Amino acid sequence: LGAISAYSMELFGILVALSILWHFQIPSIIYSDCEAAVKSVNNIVKKTKRLRATTRDAEMLSAAATLLQHQDTLLSWTKGHPERGEPDADNWTKEMWGNHLSDRSAGERFRGLWIINMEGLAPTYLLYTPFLR
Repeated sequence: LGAISAYSMELFGILVALSILWHFQIPSIIYSDCEAAVKSVNNIVKKTKRLRATTRDAEMLSAAATLLQHQDTLLSWTKGHPERGEPDADNWTKEMWGNHLSDRSAGERFRGLWIINMEGLAPTYLLYTPFLR
């Protein structure tokens, strides 16, 4: 994508999630560990911040705010890198797992079969095979 920053990529991920959820129209929560992106989009929606055309990533911010306004979805910040705060993955929440797997796949360190165990839920099996370049 030629992104110039991690912020741009995080914002792009939020936009993709909002775009997918728009088609389903079900109440949802999108979690992101990029506090700046979450605050920017939410502030535009709440009209506590004006979006200027010269703002970095203005087009993605505008699209994300528009999609967020037209669906029953919340955009929420979650702390990143759960492995630093809780080394035992069996104690991770779904938000922690989502953040961890997103970071791993973005860094292309997410290969093979993963078995995710969360308290009170059946195990989830994920098989990730990257596309050939």
